[in-house]
Amino acid sequence: MQGGGQEPKLFDGNRIRKVTPLECFGLQSFPDEWYYKLNEHGVSDSQLYKMAGNAVTSRVAYEIGKRLMQAN
Repeated sequence: MQGGGQEPKLFDGNRIRKVTPLECFGLQSFPDEWYYKLNEHGVSDSQLYKMAGNAVTSRVAYEIGKRLMQAN
């Protein structure tokens, strides 16, 4: 998501708001501690969004692998 208001957004019942980097990490099934450690080391929000956005959700990778194994 290359800046310029391209952060993911959601409707929370009252308003549209940006999804935080911590929420993005959670959606990718990363432990909260990973976010906090990266944030503590000065990684910017834009880099955190990129990291979460470039990840493959572990459950998706698992399901793809399982189906590939069944195809053999």
